[in-house]
Amino acid sequence: MTGTEETTEGAAPQPSHDQPSAKTAKPTNPTNNKLKKTKGRPADSPDVTLSKTLSYILRHGAINEKLEIRADGFIRLDELLKRPKMKNNTIEDIKRVVAENEKQRFTIIKEEEVDGTTIRYIRANQGHSLKVERPDLIPVTDQSELPTVVHGTYSKVWDNIVQEGIKPMTRTHIHFSKGLLGEEGVVSVFPVIMDWIYLDKHALVGFSLGMRASCDIFIYLDVEKCFKDKIEFLISSNGVILSEGLPGSKKITTEYFKKVIKKDGTVLYPLTNHES
Repeated sequence: MTGTEETTEGAAPQPSHDQPSAKTAKPTNPTNNKLKKTKGRPADSPDVTLSKTLSYILRHGAINEKLEIRADGFIRLDELLKRPKMKNNTIEDIKRVVAENEKQRFTIIKEEEVDGTTIRYIRANQGHSLKVERPDLIPVTDQSELPTVVHGTYSKVWDNIVQEGIKPMTRTHIHFSKGLLGEEGVVSVFPVIMDWIYLDKHALVGFSLGMRASCDIFIYLDVEKCFKDKIEFLISSNGVILSEGLPGSKKITTEYFKKVIKKDGTVLYPLTNHES
């Protein structure tokens, strides 16, 4: 299967001795009937139909389909498969169409989340009408706009953070919240948070904007020091705080931590059992 469209029309019906005479036959126009049925082209194969559907959603229709689209154009494959337009397709169907597409219109990647789960993402390689450069992101120029900046993470990666700092990993930005879930002005969000109208993929049901509910370590930044050293912050239209980290290093190390606490209240920073 190459994913190319068939363009030949069916052969015109040949005269037959079994056909009724011209006087009694019901007038027909096979070509016009076929045009009406297929809107001017032969029926597409299932793979061609799937390829067209993928092109529409990934290039143009993510917002209408209520799908998250990242700044780099990737969409979660598992969420894509939940949409009504994809109800008759499987992940294997999509992988086949992507692999066999002659023009290599699509890319699938796998990314490992902090909690160890692996998520597949898909994007169209070109032809987007959607803006994916995140026009909702507003630079923060006054540190008073960020009285609290907190990053949620997990105990199992704490030692790595102590050694290497917080990193965006495969993402463009590190995600932060304005506080913890339940605090004033901090709200939970819908399971799928979409790009520019919604947000980035670092958000799932039941957690504060920019932080998962399952996080058990909370890193509060020293905002004053961050601003002093030119660490830039952005705020999305839904209130998530984003940063690429320290210019040049693309991370935020422990010297910019104000305090770190566990969900049970244990204080991890100022550091007592680790060296920064």
